[in-house]
Amino acid sequence: LANYDGSYSGNIFLKRGEGLQFRDFQIPEILEKFMRRQLFDLEPYWNEIESNILSNKEAFIVCNRLSQWSDEDKVLLVGDSSHAFYHFYAQGLNMGMEDSLYLKQLLADRSIPDFSKKLQTFQKVRKPNADIMMDLSERNFFFLKDKTLKVWINAMDRSNHFLNRITPRWKLEYELITDGDCLITEAMERIHLQRKIFWVTCFWLFGFYYMYLSIVFGLRKLRAKIKRKKPESLHPVFKPVSHE
Repeated sequence: LANYDGSYSGNIFLKRGEGLQFRDFQIPEILEKFMRRQLFDLEPYWNEIESNILSNKEAFIVCNRLSQWSDEDKVLLVGDSSHAFYHFYAQGLNMGMEDSLYLKQLLADRSIPDFSKKLQTFQKVRKPNADIMMDLSERNFFFLKDKTLKVWINAMDRSNHFLNRITPRWKLEYELITDGDCLITEAMERIHLQRKIFWVTCFWLFGFYYMYLSIVFGLRKLRAKIKRKKPESLHPVFKPVSHE
């Protein structure tokens, strides 16, 4: 991650209870083996990285899914208390502010006189958006961990950016999600529609390209076959006959 002073910060994520654990780094041989395997291109900074690993405390990332956000008209959970999720989509604070804004609108809405009904409405409207954001943050975590080096993933990402530059109506996923005027549920519908358009278009383009190659190679084979075939003479050949 880039810092304001031009330096970079790195995070190391390990699955709790499985395989290598942070406490294992207290053993110098294990830490050295880890850096040689995972951080081989940062060898000049190994001493600094080692001191940072040993001096920093272990932290946990969690995803908090709750089925109930309110208790009648007494308690309402807002923000991270109701939907804490992985920080890999950078939308935690934004979601909390949107919760507060919508709650303010509900409290000022006199068409719903029952206070408990307002809290239920808050959960009904905001929870689907929070659930989608949790799924997106979890998906983005595994994307950053496992898929950033895959060629087809990078090709699809570049294609989306290219379409966004040439067609203003083609929106990037993160652009739609962070649009405060658009509900996340509506944004996801738009994202799924764009994905269908993208893959259907790719299918037809590859289909036409395959047909084009088939025609070209077919014509080449036919031309080569015609060249190899010897032309037969159209005129009769008369041989002299000797008379004894």
